[in-house]
Amino acid sequence: MFRYVYYYLEKQNRVQIVGLSALAEWDGITFIEFLPEKMGEIEFPDEAIFLSDNIKQAEEKKREGIPVTFFELGETCYDSEIGIRYIFKTVEAVTREYLTEVYCREHRIPMEILETRRCKVREIDERDLERLYEIYAVPQITQYMEPLFANRQDELDYIRTYIDTIYPLYGFGMWVIVEKASNRVIGRAGFEVKDDYPDGIELGFIIAEEYQRQGFAYEVCSTILRFAREKLDYEFAYSEVIPENSASIRLCEKLGFTFRGKKLLEGKIYFEYGKCLK
Repeated sequence: MFRYVYYYLEKQNRVQIVGLSALAEWDGITFIEFLPEKMGEIEFPDEAIFLSDNIKQAEEKKREGIPVTFFELGETCYDSEIGIRYIFKTVEAVTREYLTEVYCREHRIPMEILETRRCKVREIDERDLERLYEIYAVPQITQYMEPLFANRQDELDYIRTYIDTIYPLYGFGMWVIVEKASNRVIGRAGFEVKDDYPDGIELGFIIAEEYQRQGFAYEVCSTILRFAREKLDYEFAYSEVIPENSASIRLCEKLGFTFRGKKLLEGKIYFEYGKCLK
């Protein structure tokens, strides 16, 4: 994880960033002023992030593969040619959590979302591919949900696109569930944005067959619903379940969802459940 924050700020903006002195008190994090005149003497370590209000300096470091966040002052809006995604306007926005995301996105490190008693929930990683195919190979799993792509490369491309677009855009998505005791992926759970639900998000979940009927689904889903209530700005959570999937129906009811009616999706009947998050 990151340990150093190099920063370069124009003179007129220094008064706006005086709060960096407070940031320097973070445990284990060192803030270092970057001086362009000494650029040839500086070799950025792998654990570094670059923070700047100079778009040329920021883009230069971005091209070098260094995680970058840009300080945009006032109403000025800069158009980055290489897509600097992380932009802040106040020092208060520069939190440890924020910089961790900047670092993880650049280095494609899956971010840990939360923990339960027996599990960790984190973002998906390309290395999860084979384990997901093991989970989805069981007919009972794909009986009630869409299967993975038949071609592994297509699924890998989908995962890469998902990591690069959905997580940065929404700050959430479908995550993987890792059992702490074995450090093994045992399923997926998370939220999706759908046009059908402008006021909410859809809850999805899957537990590998060998880990079912052990309380993992309730343990994880109840925790991520609490996460949504506390950290996501949505009023409702929804879930769509095939009528024959009695186990998922029981789980939705145990989680406090109520039946809202039936809906037709791609020629199939689904039961729709909803739960207020506020």
